[in-house]
Amino acid sequence: MGKQMRSEEPYVFSRGSFCVPAAAPRRILIADDSPVNCLVAQRLLHELGYRADIAATGAHAMARHREHPYDLILMDSQMAGMHGFDATARIRATEVGRRVPIIACTTASSDEQRSACLAAEMDDVCVKPLHAAQLRDLLLLWLPPRTPEELGRRDADTRAELRSLATLFGSGFNEVVLMFRADTETRLQALREAAEAGNLALVRKVAHALGGSCASMGGWRMAGLYRILELRCHAGSCANYPQILAEVAEEYAAFNVQAERVLNSWRMASPNEHPAPGRY
Repeated sequence: MGKQMRSEEPYVFSRGSFCVPAAAPRRILIADDSPVNCLVAQRLLHELGYRADIAATGAHAMARHREHPYDLILMDSQMAGMHGFDATARIRATEVGRRVPIIACTTASSDEQRSACLAAEMDDVCVKPLHAAQLRDLLLLWLPPRTPEELGRRDADTRAELRSLATLFGSGFNEVVLMFRADTETRLQALREAAEAGNLALVRKVAHALGGSCASMGGWRMAGLYRILELRCHAGSCANYPQILAEVAEEYAAFNVQAERVLNSWRMASPNEHPAPGRY
C-alpha cells in the first residue's frame, strides 16, 4: 500500500494489484470531491476485492473515463464545479455501444432525490455513508460474472448463504425453500400482469415484496433487480421492464439450481448432524 501524487490529482490512494482470486479485474472509478469519502470507498472496495481509482471533480471523472473506460463509476451527485448530474450527461452523450453503470452517491434518501438521479441517466442510487454490504450488493447487481471462474465463485457464495439458512431451520429448511418458490412464482406472475397493464403502482408494490423475500433467502442480485424496478416505477417509467424481468427469470433459475444442491446435500446428511428445527 502506498501513495502516489500527480499534478492533476490532488489525492490518489493506490493499493497495488489486489483482487479477488479467480475474479476478472474490474475498473472502478470513485468520483467525489471529498478526499475522506474517496478513501473510505476505496478501502471498502479493496476489502471486497476490487481496485478503484479516484477523480476529485466531475470533469476529471469524464477525462479518466474517456482515456480508459471504466466498468463502473460511483458518482457523487453534488460536487464542486461540474456536479455529478452534468458529468453523467456528458459521459452518456459520448457513449457508443456499451453503457457504463453510473451509481449516484448522495446524502439525500428521499424518493424525489432518487428519481432525480435516475432522470439524470444514472443507473442506481446509494446513500452515504457507504458501507460494505451496500457496496457488495451494488457490485453483485452491476458487475455480473463474465468468466466461468467468477460465476463459480458467485454460485459458491449463494450456496454458503443457503447453508446458513439450512443450519438455522434444520429439518424445516425444505419447507422454507418450497414456500419461497411458491410465493415467488405467484408474485412474479402478478408482476408480469401489472407491468403489461402499465400499473406502475402495483409493479412497485410487488417488486418491493419480492425484493424483501429474495434478500431474506440470500438472493442478493434478484433483490437488487427488484429494487431497480421499484425505483424506476417511482420515477414514472417501466419502459424496460421486459429486460429486467428476463434478468430476474435467469437469476431465479440459477438460484434454484444452488438451492437444490444445498437441499440434496442436506437430505443426504445424517439426521443427527442437523440441529433441531427452528421456529418460524
